[in-house]
Amino acid sequence: MDTRNNDSPVPQRSQVWGHLLGIGCFLTTACAPPSLRNAHSLDKGKVSLAVSGAVDQTELQAEIYTLEDNQTVSSSGPVAENLSGDITLSVGLGKGFEIGATTLGVHAKYSALDERRHANAPLSIALALEGGFRYAGAGLLLSRHIDLGGLGVRPVANVWYQTQSIQEAWALPESSVVEELEVVNPGAADVSTDETVSGVLTGMADLSEVAIPIGIEVPIAVSDKWDIVPFSAYALSLPVNISYRGLSCANCLAGLGDITLERRSYVWAGIKLQPTLRRPGAPPATTSTVPSEKQP
Repeated sequence: MDTRNNDSPVPQRSQVWGHLLGIGCFLTTACAPPSLRNAHSLDKGKVSLAVSGAVDQTELQAEIYTLEDNQTVSSSGPVAENLSGDITLSVGLGKGFEIGATTLGVHAKYSALDERRHANAPLSIALALEGGFRYAGAGLLLSRHIDLGGLGVRPVANVWYQTQSIQEAWALPESSVVEELEVVNPGAADVSTDETVSGVLTGMADLSEVAIPIGIEVPIAVSDKWDIVPFSAYALSLPVNISYRGLSCANCLAGLGDITLERRSYVWAGIKLQPTLRRPGAPPATTSTVPSEKQP
């Protein structure tokens, strides 16, 4: 958002509005596309849990015409306003199939080529579907497990085609705010919010894109059967189509020109608890130093 007038009441209202949006996104996980997904599949009946957070670097610029001048206002704000989250529970169905859920969504995955089930596979390849509140997508998942002398490293790359509806807000220039104005945007249809905030333009952006998350997982064995897996990723977007609806504001007297998508990307970091993923014939993550009592 425009922070050039930090002492005026308009940016203060927009910051409150932005914080509310950010909290809502984090609690519902509805404002972020999927975080990094590896291509391995869980065995039948096995479960994994992932918790992650993201910094949304999306920036939409609106051209505002006021009675004094023309200004370009950005929707991007402080980092605290752009936080979102993802909580993912997955369950293996066997034969490479896996299903799961987030807070307001579901997903399914099929590992067509899995290093765990195919000893000579150079990497794992999976197909995935995911959908939920304001989001739907289909993805191709790639990953490879590398053992570096006892330290596991798993490079991961995803390619998603996805559609998403994003709530956005722009703090309008102070010169465009008229507090005593009672009727603004008369006859507006499809307003996307239940209420408007004085001096803040709100609206919904409907976006179709090709998203490419690239990152790394570092599995750490905590037992012979379980790994804790920190991971991080950067997700780049290639927009295909974008449209806007429900644009509305209160106490504003200004013209709206073009809205342009200047930047669309995410930075992810998180941690997973999942069963150990080993290649066929790989030794256990932990070995006992006590000789076995059974002799061949």
